[in-house]
Amino acid sequence: ALMMLAENDLVIIHVESPDTAGHDGEAEQKVAAIEAIDREIVARLMDYASGNDLRILALPDHPTPLSLKTHSSEAVPFVLWGPGIEANGGERLCEKEAALSGVVIDPGHLLMGVLLA
Repeated sequence: ALMMLAENDLVIIHVESPDTAGHDGEAEQKVAAIEAIDREIVARLMDYASGNDLRILALPDHPTPLSLKTHSSEAVPFVLWGPGIEANGGERLCEKEAALSGVVIDPGHLLMGVLLA
């Protein structure tokens, strides 16, 4: 992704491991997958962003609750960070924080417009 950012204005990274762990009902694996994303992807993008004009949008493509072991139609939390984005007071990327923020983008495809604005 970092190499692609040198040549492209938009790069999308999709990581399947948290979804797979949700389907398997494996809480520890899901947490480990999310922690690996934070460490191996988000941290590197944040380091890269310090010297570049970069916005980061991070979100799941759909919920896969451990209790259901399948996709649900619930709203997904998201974090949008970078130049021109004002903080809303959220502390974590999770369903509870998202609900408390009161920020809803519906329909969801409009979120890309917010990222690119």
